[in-house]
Amino acid sequence: MQGIVDKLVDQTVVVERERGASWSAIGNAAGISRQSAHERWNTKVAPG
Repeated sequence: MQGIVDKLVDQTVVVERERGASWSAIGNAAGISRQSAHERWNTKVAPG
């Protein structure tokens, strides 16, 4: 079950970044720092 949750969170982060959400906003929503959010999900988000 945890694998499914992790995939959903990853997909949500990708969508929110594509919509223009900042790493700070994503980090706040996840309860982690901007830097931690960037380190965790940056490789999943397409550059641009």
